[in-house]
Order: sequence, then structure tokens, then C-alpha cells
Amino acid sequence: NCGVPGLVAIAQSTNASAHNVNAIQAGQMEAGLSGAATLHFAYHGVGKYEGNAKPDLRIIANLYPEDLHLVMPKGSSLNGLGDLKGKRVGIAQAGSGTQIAVELIVGDHGVNRD
Repeated sequence: NCGVPGLVAIAQSTNASAHNVNAIQAGQMEAGLSGAATLHFAYHGVGKYEGNAKPDLRIIANLYPEDLHLVMPKGSSLNGLGDLKGKRVGIAQAGSGTQIAVELIVGDHGVNRD
């Protein structure tokens, strides 16, 4: 019982936002969580979803604002995100909304996965 009369909700662990939007579009899930950037790209068929739009997706709630934090070892310095070029940077689980958002943000500063 999830508190909504007549609704039975079952928590299911998935591989993050990209999996969820694909599964919802395919009819394998009725609802799922997604980061805003992933949802935007999937719906419009741009970025990682170029040519593969997911037009049946609908937003039902904005659950929370998403903040990202860059964490570095004590004593490290960074003058800007461009300074990350050539460094090893953990950017979250593959296919997650966080990964997609981080790649966009650092990409605007000339940093990519290569």
C-alpha cells in the first residue's frame, strides 16, 4: 500500500535514467525516475538520443532540484572546469542523469571523455 487508493506501487532497481526512459517508451514500465537532462534529450531526440526520440514520455512531477558538486582532494586547485582536461574524473553511473548532465557541463568547457 503506497497511500494512494487503488494504486499498487512496486519499487524496482534499474540502471538509471537512460534505462528508465527507454523502458517507459517501450511499455516495459509504467513510471520511473529520470534526470531532467536525460528526459529532455530523450523526448526531443537530441544529444545521446539523436534520431531516437521518445515522444510518449510525460512529466508527472518535479521531485527536487538537482545539484552537482565537484569534489577534489585537499590541496588541489582548479581555476575552472577546463582545467579538468586530461584528468581522471568520476562522473557517475553510466546512463544516469547525472552522467549526462556532467558531460554537458564539462563539454561546454572543452572537456570530453576522450
